[in-house]
Amino acid sequence: MRHATDVSSTCHHCGEMGPAASGIIVGAWVVCISCGRPRRRPEVAQSRRSGWARLWLVPVMVLALTTSLAAQAEAPRALVVTAENLMSGDAQHQALAARGGDAAAALPGDTLRYRLRFTNVTQGEVRGVVFNNPVPKSLRYVDGSAGADRQDVVVDYSIDGGRTYSARPMVSEVVAGKRVQKPASPELYSHVRWTVRGSIAPGASVTAEFRATLAAAPLRDSSSH
Repeated sequence: MRHATDVSSTCHHCGEMGPAASGIIVGAWVVCISCGRPRRRPEVAQSRRSGWARLWLVPVMVLALTTSLAAQAEAPRALVVTAENLMSGDAQHQALAARGGDAAAALPGDTLRYRLRFTNVTQGEVRGVVFNNPVPKSLRYVDGSAGADRQDVVVDYSIDGGRTYSARPMVSEVVAGKRVQKPASPELYSHVRWTVRGSIAPGASVTAEFRATLAAAPLRDSSSH
């Protein structure tokens, strides 16, 4: 597997060209970074080969180990990411809409729900799927909000910009002259990661989500961890 920055072709799904049409090469296929759909490499035969498939969609990354990557031209998108402002129906947002503004606009104190839906567009089972989503610096993670629609999904968190993960990140502080470890505040979480332990059948999907609140000002500088 290699990153397909050297594949200078246009994605026939979304029409992106150049760097935006780059993807991840897996056998005879390239997964488009922009739209998440596979397209056939022009310089290879029609054969299919097993391997690792890494699907990148900024700011979200989905890593998938596949037994085969063979999707039709009109296959559904492998990854769909949505963000919903859960406060868009309250009085403050309705007043904003009455003044000609966007009722879905995020205002300080609003809670947003992010959903990541991965669909297996291959003809074989997919294993080793991992969602990795950063929490924007202007938002703070809502404690306990990360979950998935499957029981075999493990959720971990990072407080150092995605370099390390733990189910319960710890920070150190000095108490009475001694350095001690304590659980990090959820508002320090910089990334959320979901690991699917089992396999995903052809055509099946898995959805992960978390919630975050818009702060009045950035709460952290992740480079300081």
